[in-house]
Amino acid sequence: MRAVEMDFFPREETRGDEYGQFDGELESFISALQTHGNMLNGEAILELADCVQVRGVIAADDALSQTNWSIYTLESWEKLKQISVQEPQLRLIEEIDNDDAVCCCATFNSLVLFTTYIAISSPVDCLNCGLPVPLYRLPYLKEEKEHWTLREWEKQYQTFDRLYMNSCWGERMAYHQLSNPRSGFINHSRKVARELEEKVGKPVYVFLLHAYQQWSDTCPRCKRPWIWHDTPKSLFHFKCDHCRLISQEATSEAKSLSEFHP
Repeated sequence: MRAVEMDFFPREETRGDEYGQFDGELESFISALQTHGNMLNGEAILELADCVQVRGVIAADDALSQTNWSIYTLESWEKLKQISVQEPQLRLIEEIDNDDAVCCCATFNSLVLFTTYIAISSPVDCLNCGLPVPLYRLPYLKEEKEHWTLREWEKQYQTFDRLYMNSCWGERMAYHQLSNPRSGFINHSRKVARELEEKVGKPVYVFLLHAYQQWSDTCPRCKRPWIWHDTPKSLFHFKCDHCRLISQEATSEAKSLSEFHP
């Protein structure tokens, strides 16, 4: 991951008292970068003496290559240039050393749909290295021109995960949706995974949350053996190739959610 600065030089007439043409195009440009996986959420927009500067974090160095931009990003970029006194300037700053590094594998053998309510990286992990794969390196689903389906799946998962982690009303419902191999959300997730698998030609799994009472040696959905000995990530310990499910060891000594949180 890398910090980036983007300098924009809007024409004066494109700036409104509150929200002008430039502001709208800049918002569209940033949103397109984030939806496509080039830029992470959490940017800062600064009004400097000679420019408007956006500071943010990109997934990898190639995220700023226009060959890795969506058509919506390219359209917004062209519009921004048309309403600027000079072409915007993009600069890579320092590398960011944290736990949100991205996959650098030349090829991958399989993927998993995985995120959390606090994650800011891609919701698709490589099962070779265990790291997130930037969405701009993956094909679109269906006839989309952007990663709408994967982003919607990510939002839905994070909504359930936030409900569960906050221990509020809806906690039991949220845990059921994320942990039951036959829940409506897991069934939907498996459908999304199959669509991505058809596009990439490699197995795509779904993460099955598990917190209470250790799993048995067999998949809870099809009863086939699923212990995984060569996991690339300490979080994953079980894998069913038939159901395309991946899960973890229990994270609590309680036998159920009711015992843990009456």
